[in-house]
Amino acid sequence: FRECLRLNLPVDAVGCGLHLPGEVQAATDRIYRKIESEALPEGEMSLGLARADILVAFGVHNEAALLPVPPRFDEIKDAIATPDLVGLAGALANAVDGHLIAHGDAGVGKTTTVSLLESALPANSVVIAYDCFGGGSYLDPAEGRHLSERAVLQLVNELAMRCGTPLLLKPPQVAPQLWRALREAIEAASSAVREAGGLLVLVMDAADNAAYAARQSGDRWFLPELWRLGLPAGARLLVTARTHRVAELQAPEGTDRFELFGFDEAASAAFLRRRFPSAADTDCSSFHAKTGGNPRVQFYVL
Repeated sequence: FRECLRLNLPVDAVGCGLHLPGEVQAATDRIYRKIESEALPEGEMSLGLARADILVAFGVHNEAALLPVPPRFDEIKDAIATPDLVGLAGALANAVDGHLIAHGDAGVGKTTTVSLLESALPANSVVIAYDCFGGGSYLDPAEGRHLSERAVLQLVNELAMRCGTPLLLKPPQVAPQLWRALREAIEAASSAVREAGGLLVLVMDAADNAAYAARQSGDRWFLPELWRLGLPAGARLLVTARTHRVAELQAPEGTDRFELFGFDEAASAAFLRRRFPSAADTDCSSFHAKTGGNPRVQFYVL
């Protein structure tokens, strides 16, 4: 039943035992009755419940109605962690007001570091990464990744998948109710994660692209409101951007910053030796120096 409720998607954290919102409770009741009917003798010839049956019970036509702007991060196999990873995890733990900006030059590994972040945090931590770049689709009017309604719906339902909090079937049309829905989801999720000894981190990755999209379209965007939402103990907001665009994030004055620099010499050597296993130490040092330890530059060179 829990798997049905979560659209057969993975659930990593324990449920929070919350009272479900009315629309979700009604959908849950419909699913329960459907399962009950499947268990009766009359349902012997039934083909069983399919994903489409669950979506219908929720009153949505497809999963995109619940997860409108899913991440489109490139798959990275056997990523080499930069020294920035451990430092970033430590900076998050001590961030003032739970807010942190991680910035660096293009190609230093901001998104890759985010993808590895959960492994550097305390056990049972949960990292939810919102993809503002969207594989280059951030200016696509059919995406709207910079819009509050889209971002909140995506975040609330990703929290539901990871932390067992209630789903949001339809985003409220009134702005305060929309942001209240996200705040309640964060509070419930962070409570469960914190009880398990972990840290809940919401990452707005490549947020400078969302700022640019908002300017181009003349829309309000989500991050200024998210900064002001406030975070419970055990929750953090991490926003990544290129260094020269940090000012566009409209962060509160005094927000902590952490600069990412990319590979050190040891990481550069490990990366070079994946392609040339017999590379000498002098070759590795030269490779690191000439590429500035920038992982993207190194990838293009090789």
